[in-house]
Amino acid sequence: MTTEEAGPRRLQRRRTRGWRMPVKTRCVSRPSVYGNPYRVELLSGLYLPWRWGVRDFRGVRSILFESSDKGACSRFAVEMFSRWLAEKMEENPGFLEPLSGYDLACYCAPDEVCHADVLLHLANPGKVVVESGGEAHP
Repeated sequence: MTTEEAGPRRLQRRRTRGWRMPVKTRCVSRPSVYGNPYRVELLSGLYLPWRWGVRDFRGVRSILFESSDKGACSRFAVEMFSRWLAEKMEENPGFLEPLSGYDLACYCAPDEVCHADVLLHLANPGKVVVESGGEAHP
């Protein structure tokens, strides 16, 4: 099964010189309307143990979750995004229509959990979606 046959997939957006977003790809990173308002960031200083946190960038910008495990923070941020997206889709049922059938690009590494995976599945119900690792899933 080729990538075109498999359906939409998540791509890693890059800032490197000469990189161009492929055709049939939509950017879903911040500051787009599909960007995750819950940001994972490093909280500790130079001489402190590594601490990661999830910050809500929609208003108060408060720390919602802290951990020494960046993966746990990423999973929490994606879970919070899923809840935010459910509210958004309740307000506007056609919110994800512009993403249907397109590849989605975000800055998250391919091996990291990402809000774009949530968008892919919800924007393409019943279609085979290619996960970041390259496997196709219905």
